[in-house]
Amino acid sequence: MSEERERPSERRRRGAPPPPRRPRVTSYRLSKFAGRVFNETTESEWRELAAKDWREFMRKRFRLSDAQREAIESIDEEASSSIAATVQELIKTGGAMDIVLPEGRKGGEVTFSGPDGGKGGGGTRALARGRSFSIKILKCTFDANCRNWKCRIIR
Repeated sequence: MSEERERPSERRRRGAPPPPRRPRVTSYRLSKFAGRVFNETTESEWRELAAKDWREFMRKRFRLSDAQREAIESIDEEASSSIAATVQELIKTGGAMDIVLPEGRKGGEVTFSGPDGGKGGGGTRALARGRSFSIKILKCTFDANCRNWKCRIIR
């Protein structure tokens, strides 16, 4: 059973406020927002939600298509647990996430990096004498339909 969505004209007629706008998922938006979540420059409610349930975070923060929503839900438990543990760690330590969404028949990948994200910018955690470090933590690949996720820890 699916609920019918209310048309904007019906919503305006009732005087109801418009629904909150959520951006569509793009590689840039997802990577940028994840970096802000990981590096304490966003509202704490997003950090808390991402640490608690990364899938719910995705559903609430971004406008997902039915196919994207289904793909997120179909990620196997092992890969999902690895992603959850990595997200929780990066929320504590800082870091970055780089994602390449699938295009055509080409699959995609997501790489979670420790502080600095390997870019000399966001996510930098200073060490003694002003040095910073970067550690790639987890890399996941998936097919063109955002399915068949394979995650591996990168040391």
